[in-house]
Amino acid sequence: MLRGDGVLALISYGVLDLEPSLNERFQHFYWNEIGSFWSPERKLVDSGYSTIDFPFVELNPPPLDIRLEWDLTEFLGYLST
Repeated sequence: MLRGDGVLALISYGVLDLEPSLNERFQHFYWNEIGSFWSPERKLVDSGYSTIDFPFVELNPPPLDIRLEWDLTEFLGYLST
């Protein structure tokens, strides 16, 4: 339930955007190599929930970024999840 003046906030981490030297390969891997193995619900995450037709007015929040620097072991650990 949400009060009449409440705000529903949906936050998604989305698809990684890597430095240019790695990003093209990663995007190909994500969308073309493993993309068909995701459950259909994963599309909600990839779209940032923008494809859900809610019965209320959407607010325009400021853009949010999560920026991390990983070494190879940390990056591979993320991919293995």
